Amino acid sequence: MTVATDHLRDRAVLTDLISRYAHAVDTRDVPGIVACFSADAHLEFGGGAEVAAGRQAIARFFEDALFRPMMGATGASTHLMTDVLVSVDGDTAHVETQAVAYLAAEGRDTVIVRGLRYSDDCVRNGEAWLIDRRMHRAIWQYEAPGGLVGVS
Repeated sequence: MTVATDHLRDRAVLTDLISRYAHAVDTRDVPGIVACFSADAHLEFGGGAEVAAGRQAIARFFEDALFRPMMGATGASTHLMTDVLVSVDGDTAHVETQAVAYLAAEGRDTVIVRGLRYSDDCVRNGEAWLIDRRMHRAIWQYEAPGGLVGVS
């Protein structure tokens, strides 16, 4: 392969990694979420207010987070990941992603809408890429009328 082809392949695989993470969160697939991260991954949420380091801690964090009132055990979410910027340097990469998340929970008559930013340092693992360090920031939020219409 040429350098340009390798770069395009890496960009596609890294963008797919971001999409797989969002899909796993929205389907409440904790093993799928964890599979997006390296064994020693370090995640920070809320400017470091919440930290998870290593796959076991990441699994515990999401098992708890996905059942908090904002997400709700019977709730639903939709994460729209966009403006994914990828910079590859050998076997490491930096990925910046903008996102809008819609969060609906049973018993609520509103939907929480959040603007998010993900800042990820990724590592190559064979042919795959994994997130090794993530900084998750909520930038803005509002509530809008709405609620669950059915979860499938």
